[in-house]
Amino acid sequence: MPYTVTDIVSQGYCLGCGLCASVAGPDQLRMRLRQDGFLAPEPFDGAAGPVAGLRSFCPGVSVVLREPLRNSRERLYGPFEDLRVAYALDPAIRYRGASGGVLTALLCGLLEQRKVDGVLQVGASLDNPARSCAYVSTTVEEVISNAGSRYAPVSLLEHLKQILDEYSQIAIVGKPCDIVAVRQFVETFPQYGSRIYCTLSFLCMGLPSQHATLKLIQRLGVGAEKDVSSLSYRGCGWPGRARVVSSDGRELSCSYDESWGGILGRDLHFRCKICPDGWGSFADLSAGDAWYTDGHRPLFEDRPGRSFLFMRTERGRKVVHLCAGKIACEPYDISELPIIQRPQHERKNRVWIAYLILKLIGDRLLRFKGLGMWNRMFSLSPLSLYRETRGIWRRIQNRSQGPRGR
Repeated sequence: MPYTVTDIVSQGYCLGCGLCASVAGPDQLRMRLRQDGFLAPEPFDGAAGPVAGLRSFCPGVSVVLREPLRNSRERLYGPFEDLRVAYALDPAIRYRGASGGVLTALLCGLLEQRKVDGVLQVGASLDNPARSCAYVSTTVEEVISNAGSRYAPVSLLEHLKQILDEYSQIAIVGKPCDIVAVRQFVETFPQYGSRIYCTLSFLCMGLPSQHATLKLIQRLGVGAEKDVSSLSYRGCGWPGRARVVSSDGRELSCSYDESWGGILGRDLHFRCKICPDGWGSFADLSAGDAWYTDGHRPLFEDRPGRSFLFMRTERGRKVVHLCAGKIACEPYDISELPIIQRPQHERKNRVWIAYLILKLIGDRLLRFKGLGMWNRMFSLSPLSLYRETRGIWRRIQNRSQGPRGR
């Protein structure tokens, strides 16, 4: 019997990307914000039939990397051809971007050279700035206006098929799971592959609920979403501050550590806790904060932003070459990654535990393959293994209990 979106949602695996709704069509599925603050597909007008190719492309249940992992570094970080530290040469883009504006600069370069006629990306909703929406940006100005991180649910791919029918060449920038969905979509429906010029991703430690955004704006002194005139989670410096402008003109802010560490990062989707790829391994290019360190820990002092940039494919390398006038690229010491991205390493070290437990208790949906996670089995001490197993078991037991269970 084919699996349905209801099966995936009920197990807590749906990441809300919206691709199933695009494939099924709006007369079958529509994305809705649930009571737990996350987006999920909802059958429309009683429709509940299976979606063609669902299990093969849904990133919530299938994450299948087909490229061989050639060495220990690739088994940890995913396949890559080169690694650099980079930032936008335009000072305004570098300042506005969450971590040096490198992805924004590359996307602007692709539009200027007419390699793409649209960029699918996320930005603030025009109707409700406290929420996020997907946009197809067709000008440099639009790309820049949508720059910066959005730590909230958005169905980036809800209209992907329609967009690919309308535009001849697009670039897509999104979370790692969004790019997994895109990659697996074109493997399932190869007729669309030629329309996607390149994919870009950023590192991700998990998707906060919309409730987390509400907690953030309330902590800053704004009572409700309707009272928000603008909201940015990061940017305007590095690491940047979370800023909200109220409808009565007040500008309020808090530090990145206060916003992410104290609020947003504490209300993450269950599926993100067992994510096998926060590094953007399926993208042509993936980037993340290249924090400076003191040799032992990352430093979050305000500085000009920069990212480390994985060139994962020949297309990714070509994009960097084409847009060489837009970004500065310098050598990067990969040995710093365990220091500055320790949570990513820790999650990769334990994901096999969650996967194994879920399989042992009867899961038939998840399919994680080719990701190097089994190579991490001996990376934990016996005590750490016990603690991680206990924590993961608790999350699995609580996954159906709403926001507190995540």
